[in-house]
Amino acid sequence: MFNDIFNQRIGKLVVDLRNAKGISQKSLADRLKFSAQFMGRIEKGVARFPKPSLKRVARILNISPQTVERIAGESALAYAKIVMEGRR
Repeated sequence: MFNDIFNQRIGKLVVDLRNAKGISQKSLADRLKFSAQFMGRIEKGVARFPKPSLKRVARILNISPQTVERIAGESALAYAKIVMEGRR
C-alpha cells in the first residue's frame, strides 16, 4: 500500500513540476528516454518511477532527487497513517 501511495505522490509531483516549468509530457518522456505511454503511467501513479531516472527528472525539473523522495514519501506516509487510523 505504501508503495502505491508513494508512486501516486511521485507521479503527481512530476506532473505539477512539469506543468509549472511548461514542459509537455512528451518532451519530458523524450528527455528521459521513456515512451509517452510509460510516462503517462508514471504520472498516474500506476507505474513505478525507475530510481536511476529520478535523478534525471529531478535535474530536468530543477529540484533535488532527495526533495522529490522526501515530499512523496512524507505525503504517502501521512496518507497511509490516515487510512490505517480509519480502519480501526
